[in-house]
Amino acid sequence: MRRLVAVVATAIAASALAAIPEPSADEVQNNRKRLEQWRKHPSQMAQLRRHAQAFLALSPERRQQLLQLDQQLHEQASADQVRLMNVAERYEQWLDELRQDAARQTDYERLLAAADSKARLEVLRDLRYQEWLRDQPKAVRDELGKLKAPARAARVHSIKEDDRQREREWLIAGRFWSDLVNKRELPARLSDFPKDVEFYVSEYLQHFLSKEEKDRLKKAQGKWPLYPMTLVELADKHPPALPGPEGPRRFDQLPKDVFPVLKVKNPPKFFPKAGDGKWPEFGARIAGLAASRKPPVDLPHELWPYRFSGLSKPMQAFVQKTLQPALDTDDKLRLLNAPQSWPEYPSLIQQLSQKYNLQPPWFTLPGPRKLWDPYRLQKAPAVQGLPELPQQKLRDFVKFGLSAKEREGLKAPFTDPAARQRLHQIYFEKNPQELKSIRQRDQRKMGPNPFLNMPREKWEKWDL
Repeated sequence: MRRLVAVVATAIAASALAAIPEPSADEVQNNRKRLEQWRKHPSQMAQLRRHAQAFLALSPERRQQLLQLDQQLHEQASADQVRLMNVAERYEQWLDELRQDAARQTDYERLLAAADSKARLEVLRDLRYQEWLRDQPKAVRDELGKLKAPARAARVHSIKEDDRQREREWLIAGRFWSDLVNKRELPARLSDFPKDVEFYVSEYLQHFLSKEEKDRLKKAQGKWPLYPMTLVELADKHPPALPGPEGPRRFDQLPKDVFPVLKVKNPPKFFPKAGDGKWPEFGARIAGLAASRKPPVDLPHELWPYRFSGLSKPMQAFVQKTLQPALDTDDKLRLLNAPQSWPEYPSLIQQLSQKYNLQPPWFTLPGPRKLWDPYRLQKAPAVQGLPELPQQKLRDFVKFGLSAKEREGLKAPFTDPAARQRLHQIYFEKNPQELKSIRQRDQRKMGPNPFLNMPREKWEKWDL
């Protein structure tokens, strides 16, 4: 697949096919710049010419299909494009291994002989299943051999999910190896955590979870490391600062520590029932009520922040020291003039963070991060503040876009996080227009933020 994309890029630069859509001026400039770099490397130019010849040897219909595929790929958001191109590269490597394996020529020919893309995908899935099956114990192979197709597919899915869960649990357990060796007790239920964690989960988090998520957390009780893993995963998914699919809808669902902040001594009498039952309108009205106090107040645990002071200390530092320096002039003005209301204010921070490939540290659980980080499976983004690039593009850049001195200064750029970060910085310093184009495309893909374009009367405060 990657070779075909390279073929398309070369054909666009080298031939005048009527079906090719007109590239933008920036794309033309980038292509010319890249072509000049490649001219300095005869082996690379020879490979590109071979790709171009292979592309032009295809039928007009097939060329048009590949051009359309290339265009659709480059219209994707940058994260999706990187994922797809890396998948295509892995597929190409697997296909090469299949082709070179003398014992599997029948499988290779079967894949090539598929009538269309749907049939080819079915063959591919079957071949991958057979590869997986060969690595399973005999008991599993015998069990699956007795099942019919629908039941077999369900059982395979169950086995794979169990394997993934065991791998995740072993990964977490490895971080607590000394505790396990010394037989220290580790938290397996909510009551094993500090009181402030118990309070937050029961008073805050529970109201942001779906029924299925509540059931997951309940079933994980008593199991280590499953319970803390599940707790951290769900809490990270539902920071109280952002408007999610679920949230409190009535005053009796509000956390108990909110009422003293709002100076509400008799909630049932103070809150009109007419405002109950809707989310996120209920949260917006409570945030509006906090803003209307004399003086205005901020809610605990970064709940529904409508201004900078309502953010947690880590989030305030992130906005000032990480987000603001990364923004261009227009986006700095957007943040400076952000609506002082919820959910517009935190939604704008989240949108700008996504646009600039930054990960905001929203509050999710009480206590220091070192208490929760060992239970987190997801790592921080490989590249902070910049769009990530496909592996092949990075390798080509190291080989053809860097000077010998620059290459010497990069140690292990594909495995060391700091070197990988620096490699992306160098790439976009040399290709600033590409960075601008990617961010513009990502912004279009993100679409307008619904909470930043909603009429104010939708969020009008209660008349209290």
